[in-house]
Amino acid sequence: GLLTICWELPKKIATRDIPEYATIIENLEDIKQGDVFAKPGSHVMFFKEFANTANSEVIIIDATRSTGKVSERTENVAQLFKKGYKIYRKI
Repeated sequence: GLLTICWELPKKIATRDIPEYATIIENLEDIKQGDVFAKPGSHVMFFKEFANTANSEVIIIDATRSTGKVSERTENVAQLFKKGYKIYRKI
């Protein structure tokens, strides 16, 4: 739901469908607000900004079923990549 609203998509999509609506951003240096860290079929998190000057941590915004809320938190970039997340930008 959050992705559909923020990306102004014509219909609600599942996380597995993100590659149909977005391109992969290969370099972390190219990330912009509104891009997402996504693991298709699992979860999606919006990039807000870097949390430190080393760009090793990011502030993300996401919605989870467990809390039923939209939240903001800090995530370690290396851990996200290790878990299989990739960066996507809406086409």
